[in-house]
Amino acid sequence: MSSFPEHLALVLHLGPPMSLEQFRRPVVVASEEESSASAARKMRDASVGCVIVVRGGRPVGIVTDRDLALRVLAEGRDAERTRVADVVTYDPYVVRVSDNIATATARIRKHGVRRLPLVDAEGNVAGIVTADELVVFLGQKLAELCEGIDDSADAGDSR
Repeated sequence: MSSFPEHLALVLHLGPPMSLEQFRRPVVVASEEESSASAARKMRDASVGCVIVVRGGRPVGIVTDRDLALRVLAEGRDAERTRVADVVTYDPYVVRVSDNIATATARIRKHGVRRLPLVDAEGNVAGIVTADELVVFLGQKLAELCEGIDDSADAGDSR
């Protein structure tokens, strides 16, 4: 079964599978050697829920605000002494800029994650795709569809 029906993609004007290019943007990154407190401050300062852990520009892991709460605070660890390497989830599921929305939604659903680092053709971090952003994007497309139906619907028309 397809994760995003082709006929719905066409109705929503997604056209041929829409690339994830629109999600390309700077993201908050951390190194494995940083403290978890430093990672938490980066998240706070950027108003984001995760940092992408990188080595040489490539994503090797992800640390979320929930990871910090459960793996540092709940365990009574010292956030200044606990390294990102001690709390990171390694080998994050990623999507490529050339992938499409159907790929991203399928990967999020299949793996039960909320965030996917976006990588370019060389494998370097290029952005991030979040479940929340996909819901907003698809909701906007559905609203556009509804406007079109509402504006052009005539009870006497048969289409």
